[in-house]
Amino acid sequence: MTLIGYSFLRSWDSCLGSLSCARGVAVQRRRTRASAEAAVNVPVREDHSGRKAAAGFLGSELMRRLLARSMREPFRSRLRSRPAMSMFVVLSAVAGFVDAACFLALSKVFTAHVTGNLAALASALVKPDETTALRVAVIVAFAGGGVCAVVAARIITIDGRAAPMRARRAVILVEAAWLALLLASQAVLSDGTWARYAVALCAGAAMGCQSALSKLPGELGMGTPTTVMTSNFSAWTIALVERMTRRHDGDRHDRTLVQLSLQLLLFVAGAAAGALGLHRFGIAVLGVPLALLLGVVLFCGRRHD
Repeated sequence: MTLIGYSFLRSWDSCLGSLSCARGVAVQRRRTRASAEAAVNVPVREDHSGRKAAAGFLGSELMRRLLARSMREPFRSRLRSRPAMSMFVVLSAVAGFVDAACFLALSKVFTAHVTGNLAALASALVKPDETTALRVAVIVAFAGGGVCAVVAARIITIDGRAAPMRARRAVILVEAAWLALLLASQAVLSDGTWARYAVALCAGAAMGCQSALSKLPGELGMGTPTTVMTSNFSAWTIALVERMTRRHDGDRHDRTLVQLSLQLLLFVAGAAAGALGLHRFGIAVLGVPLALLLGVVLFCGRRHD
């Protein structure tokens, strides 16, 4: 399963590489046009001997430097950002998969969205139901997963200096350990009630780890959430409007729009796959997100190290 996840990430990286090359060519063309215009508009000056020195040389030199930079910087920046973007989109797919599968397995109890569970608990004050205890267990486990994420990130920090990618991989490994514990508990526990609570606790802790990953202090945090798409959808709408009205910050803004679009799409795709997988294979289908987590740790480790 881990090899499947790693192979998926390799294919995904190839797709990102193709998109980066296409985008780099477009950027290069725009900068070439801008530098050519700059070369044409360079003023003509007088030298000390009274002869007119054409500024064509200066313009060609400026164009050469701009061309060299345009060919170098976009590709380098994209190569540095590809492991991070892969981590964002894969974690979004994992969150959708786990949340949808556990939502059905736990009788409509969320494991990645504390907001929905808090609203349901408030409603249970008026009309109690059988899922109240499960929701409390998920919320407690979610907080415990956040604590595990903070501890793992601090342990991996060396001499007080943060190693962002290494710390993120450590947190993802802790999340994978919780999913592995979930699968092991289902193989051991035969009672339906205890098995359901094991799913609630382990899945809640795993999603708590992943949610905390976006909120860790300093450079350790990923910034953009991967377990909840509410704020991401708002940010995507704003980015799309800014892009359509051409009021955006160049390449950085375009990368943000692409990343958010991919996160939303893969979250929905992961949720659909989780629901279908649970229907056909049962709770053992959570081995798929486990394999993806291990694959993204291996992939990002090889690209970053």
